[in-house]
Amino acid sequence: MKWTHIVAHTRGGFDGVAAWTSAAWLWPRMRRVFPDAAACLLMPNHTHTFAPLDERRRHALRRVLQDHGRVFRTQWDLGPPQPVHSRAIARRTARYIWLNPVRAGMVEDPLLIRPKDAPPIAASFDAIAAASASALRCTPSDRFRKAHPCRSTFVGLAEAVGHPRPPALAAACGVSRRALPALRRRADPSALRHAVRCLLDPRLHTWQTPAVPAQTPRATG
Repeated sequence: MKWTHIVAHTRGGFDGVAAWTSAAWLWPRMRRVFPDAAACLLMPNHTHTFAPLDERRRHALRRVLQDHGRVFRTQWDLGPPQPVHSRAIARRTARYIWLNPVRAGMVEDPLLIRPKDAPPIAASFDAIAAASASALRCTPSDRFRKAHPCRSTFVGLAEAVGHPRPPALAAACGVSRRALPALRRRADPSALRHAVRCLLDPRLHTWQTPAVPAQTPRATG
């Protein structure tokens, strides 16, 4: 099989491919067709796949898209395969796919892309604190320290995964609710990316059981 970049577009203005219900249906089926993909992306009206491709896989992808069209009342056009012949082209292709949502203004960091209507990732504050501490090589209780980067990383990570309760988030790091936007902006992007990886892969955790203080400190600015 040859490494190939293949793009599929919807017809008739359908732009709900990346909506949660559509993405939750389409993503696992595409990944079953391409378990070894180097890059795979769902955009609102098209998909990108960079993976080894042969006629069997192309037929399987076409069948998945036809089934998706029947479920979500749309039609798909599968573009011609674009062979990737060198490592330099492979790097450019993967980079192009990963940065597509950034260029489209959907997200600032491709690692944090999530459908707007997606339910939150099932992560407790303890798990978020452990991931933040692991990314920064500190302790989970450091999120209660006023100027410590663990606090802003904790807030940024909780909001990135769609945690739905701002009052609880504020209490979980000892700040007022009004302080959350500033803390989110202060989160270091590289630390936040590492924290996302730690949250999704517990093997990266330095702290498996976070040491949360017995009493939440008084809220501070």
